[in-house]
Amino acid sequence: MELKWLKTFVTVYECGNFRVAAERLFISQPSISVHIKLLEEDLKVPLFVRNHTQIQLTREGEYFYPLAKEILEKANENKQLLLTYSNSEKIQLSIALSPILVTTKLPEILYEFMSHFTNYELDIVIEESHDIDALIRLQTVHLAIGTSNSKFKDIHGEKLQTSPLVLTYPSSFIEGDKKISIILSELLKDYPMFVGYLEGIEPLLMLIEQEHKITRKNTIKESNIVKQLVLGGLGIGFLPKFLIEEELAEGRLKILELKPHMHLFPVEIYMKHVRESEQLLPLLNFIREKYNSNF
Repeated sequence: MELKWLKTFVTVYECGNFRVAAERLFISQPSISVHIKLLEEDLKVPLFVRNHTQIQLTREGEYFYPLAKEILEKANENKQLLLTYSNSEKIQLSIALSPILVTTKLPEILYEFMSHFTNYELDIVIEESHDIDALIRLQTVHLAIGTSNSKFKDIHGEKLQTSPLVLTYPSSFIEGDKKISIILSELLKDYPMFVGYLEGIEPLLMLIEQEHKITRKNTIKESNIVKQLVLGGLGIGFLPKFLIEEELAEGRLKILELKPHMHLFPVEIYMKHVRESEQLLPLLNFIREKYNSNF
């Protein structure tokens, strides 16, 4: 039994079909089929019930799935321990981040990774999301994390998080319990609205303008600057919710979720790379684990 067969089995089940699993593992669909066949022959039991619409685990497959996951996790842990405590040279990786992610939990995640994997050195580059793909294709960076998926087939994009776009304002601006429509009217009348440079936001602004008069609107390239302006009491702002989680928890900011409009314009965080090399895989898995656990 080979580890690559186990990885293929787990990936096929979690992806739901052979095609997506092949894309995730960067191998061909025939290779996926061969791995599953060899694993079933080695175990002497069928693992999947195959039909034209979906893939389901057999009873044996359901029993074996958590065991396969545990074997892979243990193998990866042991491999990383060997890497960490070996006398091998430092592993250097370059990572491009969108500016909007600099004040999120992501830098803490990367710092924690380096604390656990002391043989890694991470070189961080800050680039706009629309410029990141070029860096990946030129192999200037090994990994990129931004707010847009790649349009290139040779770049693998993996969604880490989806966050609603919210209208946020300082807690001191509005007192008492009022209807959302009244709050919005008062805010738009008394304060300027700052809009971060977020792709696709114009249709949302048009929807709001149909219902409310926007007298003062300022578009600012950096969402982090919008956040600081709002915290400073200089106006209200459109921001992804993930950017202000800490301020919301502390009660410094409040939000208006203008349903259903807001949910039509989610802000998504993608992790992008060309291939999962052995050196890159520990970092990818660490970031996946942190986002899946909601930090």
